[in-house]
Amino acid sequence: MKKGKLILLFMAAATLGACTTEEDPGETEALDPIEEEAAIEEEPNEGMVTEEELAPVSESEMDEAELIDNIDQYEEFEEQDVFDPTGYDAYLITDNGSTRVILFTDGDEQVFKSIFIEEDNRLKIIDLQNNELLLNSPL
Repeated sequence: MKKGKLILLFMAAATLGACTTEEDPGETEALDPIEEEAAIEEEPNEGMVTEEELAPVSESEMDEAELIDNIDQYEEFEEQDVFDPTGYDAYLITDNGSTRVILFTDGDEQVFKSIFIEEDNRLKIIDLQNNELLLNSPL
């Protein structure tokens, strides 16, 4: 009889052991750094800049642009350290309530273009001289 109880106890322990897992159900599996970086990079439009955004401002857009006397009125430039906007002439190209585009020139040469997307509170700064995105960051 003692053998029967011992076998029954062993089978019950084996059955219960098979039902448990090593992981705590409250824990979440952490991504390794490479997977985490890939997940971040896959977010839509995060690091993307379009050809249109990289392109210099057209002459017709410049004709309609408004010269900005005081760039300090645009708060998006306070937290960036990519360039000093006060060192350039600034022109408001577009401000339609959702996107604001400002062009920075040095004489007749287009140097930087900023694109502020109000919905995302995101600032993009494009170096038109080197045709590259310098900043794409939420504020």
